[in-house]
Amino acid sequence: MVAFVNALCAQTKLAKRVDFGQSGEGQPLMALILSDRNCFTPELAQKQKKIVVMVEANIHAGEVEGKETLQALARDLTLTSLGKKILDRLCLVFVPNFNPDGNDRISKGNRALDLKNLEGQVNPPGGVGMRYTGEGWNLNRDNMKQEAPETRAMAKLYQTWWPHLFVDCHTTDGSIHGFDLTFAGEPALSSGRRNS
Repeated sequence: MVAFVNALCAQTKLAKRVDFGQSGEGQPLMALILSDRNCFTPELAQKQKKIVVMVEANIHAGEVEGKETLQALARDLTLTSLGKKILDRLCLVFVPNFNPDGNDRISKGNRALDLKNLEGQVNPPGGVGMRYTGEGWNLNRDNMKQEAPETRAMAKLYQTWWPHLFVDCHTTDGSIHGFDLTFAGEPALSSGRRNS
């Protein structure tokens, strides 16, 4: 992920890497900011009247589809003509690998499918990262308590940008769910948002 972000930023003026903290094991927590007109700060986004969209992926490191989708989207928006109109109006703040420590703990046993107990998922042959951080935190459950360094860093990043839209990517990966696509809105989150 680090190599991808660095290579993309070296190829285009539409992308900038911003580190916003460290994981529990000292890995950088990276945001990839995508926009035109050098709009890589919240102040410039507000001045240029851009809609700020923050997307977080890989909070559960076994759910890599969001991480991989953000890489492909960042590439296509910055290295092809696809992004010209989009980046004129938006400032995208991508956090493609929110759980780098869990991501690096790839094992065939992580999230293995257990139909008897209706748990797990269909994994690739090489395995996937683990749901928890290297320190054992489930970042998805730590948003209120803010005990993990990753969630504290994400809260600070969020409060720096105050995005108009926040997307948290999860993937069922073949696990047992009632629906193929699920989503939830959080109307309570908008009550503390800045006026714009």
